[in-house]
Order: sequence, then structure tokens, then C-alpha cells
Amino acid sequence: MSARAAIARLVRRAVVVVACLAALVSSHPKIGAAPAPAASGDLAPPDYRADLNAGVWVRGPNLPSPRQDAAAVTLADRVYVIGGFGQHNQQMNTTLVWEPQVVPAPTAQAGEQRAGSRFGTWTYAAPIPESVDHAAATVLANYIYVAGGRIENLVTNKFWRYDAAADSWVELPSMPVPRYGAAMQAVGAKLYVIGGAVSHANDATSIEVFDTTTNRWSLIDRALPSGRMAFGSVVLDDKIIMVGGRDDQERNLIGCDIYDPARNRWGLCSPLHQPRSDFGLSVVAGRLIAAGGEDLRFDRTTQTTEISESFLRGWLNGPWLPGPRHGMSPVTVGNVMWLIGGASWSGTAPSTVVLRYVSPVVKVKLKGRSQ
Repeated sequence: MSARAAIARLVRRAVVVVACLAALVSSHPKIGAAPAPAASGDLAPPDYRADLNAGVWVRGPNLPSPRQDAAAVTLADRVYVIGGFGQHNQQMNTTLVWEPQVVPAPTAQAGEQRAGSRFGTWTYAAPIPESVDHAAATVLANYIYVAGGRIENLVTNKFWRYDAAADSWVELPSMPVPRYGAAMQAVGAKLYVIGGAVSHANDATSIEVFDTTTNRWSLIDRALPSGRMAFGSVVLDDKIIMVGGRDDQERNLIGCDIYDPARNRWGLCSPLHQPRSDFGLSVVAGRLIAAGGEDLRFDRTTQTTEISESFLRGWLNGPWLPGPRHGMSPVTVGNVMWLIGGASWSGTAPSTVVLRYVSPVVKVKLKGRSQ
């Protein structure tokens, strides 16, 4: 590499670092000046968008105690981490809550508050009724729902709902099929529990559907193209996306599938470059970020990341994690992806580490509007 090329490369890296540091500094609640929209990585005004290609991984706010394979969701700008493995690989029933400290500047425009900043406090909410790991969780109408997982190393079909306003849990009708390592997503008034490991192979391709208006379950048999667990899942445009995971032979997968609940139909999206399971997947600014993961067949954990192109038309290699990680709990706060806990090597080894993918925000050129 020539001296001129080396200098140009260093300059490009410096620009990215400065932009992301500006995003972090502008989110500090003690700074009174209105943050500049172009330096924000948390919430963006309508004409701005997170530039995921220029993001960086930053640390914190770390957990008060280790967690791995926990369920995690966001509700009202708070992050909830439920169950999972804790210290000494013990199954946990705790509900950890990250409370943001948001102090908006008097002149800040709407949409510029820093709900995704690292400044906040971890607290404890009411524990889930039973210690559980590998459960699925989602949010609908200000409630948190948790389904399945393992209780005392046995696969369960139990189903709970958490009321954040009352800080209380209630057990709801159990799922027809026990499963763990599944995903649960909310579309409309229904919850869809998809994939995971089950006791009978014939159930691996079924979808369990809970109607919150009737409090009843139904089962869609042979709904999945094939069984998979430890995959990543998000909702985008009222469609459920499943990425990666592993099959019943512990082979990692690269497939990307789209499920349309309204039509009960499947479609394909661009596959990952690298097969991965037990990884973190989030949707930020309409694009997917896949980070980390493991390969059980080789006892190997990865630190690579991939970022989807717009409309899931391909994947780009993203910035590597600071170190290998799997079993973390992914959530999205504003325009920031969080990876909570997990282990740095294959197996169960919970940690307190929280990583966040922070991206600079750039102005979007909209057709028919002056800039």
C-alpha cells in the first residue's frame, strides 16, 4: 500500500470515528445545547436516516449481573431483559429494566430526544413466575408476552403476560406445543410463535397463533418450509422475517425467509454470506443487522457482522464485534442496535457486556423537496 493510500484510509476512518463520537457526546443529558441532527445515532428527524455502513460498536451500559440466552424487548423506550442464564449458569427469573435518562434541551426539535443513549440505570422489575431460558418474547398494546423456553432443562409450553404499568405478571393459556429457541412476533392483534426445538419433529414446522382478542391459541400445521431454531427474527412491513439458525442436525443455515401472516404465504429474501445461529438480529432504519453467532458442530463463535441492503436484496459485511459472541439478546432502541449479555465462547458462559451499534445520521434527499 502506498503512503498516499494509507493516509487516505486513515482519514476515512477518522471521519467515521468523529461522526460516531459526536453522536455519543450529543446524547449526554448534561449538555444543554440542542444536538445537531446530522450527528445523532439514536432517533432521527424525518429527513434524516442512520448511515449503518458507517457505524461503530461501543460498549455499555453493562448489566448489573451476567445473562445469556435471555428474552429481551423494548417498551416505552425501556429495555427489558427476562430470564436467561445468570451467574454460575443458573436459570434466572429476573426482569432487568434499563431506564433511560432523557433530558431534552429546550430548543431540541421533535424526534431528537436521546432515548437510545447509553445514559440510564438498570433496575429490577417483578420477576417472571418461573426461571426460564431460551424463551421467546414480544410486545403488543403495552404488554410484554413471553412464551416457551426451558424450565429446569425441560421444554415448556407456558405463556405469560407482563403489565409494565402494574409491574405484574399473569399466566395465560399454554401453547399447544412446547418449544424453545423459537421466535414470537406480533402482527395486528395476533402473536405468532415460529420455529424452535420441539419434542416431536412433526411440530417443528408448525406455527402457533395466539389471538389477544379471544385469548385462544390455534395451530397452523406444516407452515414452515423446514424446521429451524436459534435463528434471528424481526417484523418488517407486517411481515415476519426469519434469518439463519440451525437445523436438527446442528448445521448452521444462511436462509432468509419472509412470512406474510395475512396470506399465510412464504417468500424468499437474500441469504446471509455466513451461516450462523444463536446470533443477534435487529432491524434499524428498515435494514437488518446480523451480528455474532456460533457453530455447534465446531464449537466456534464468531465476531463477524452483516448488514442487509435495502429491501433485503443482499448483504454487506459490517464492522466486526470487539470479540466473538453468541447467546446475546438483541433489541433496537431508536436507531441503535443493542446486544445484551451472551458468551464469548461456545457453551454457557454468561457475561454482563452490552454492545451498541451506533451510526451517524445523514440527511436524506427526498424527491420533489428542496434541500
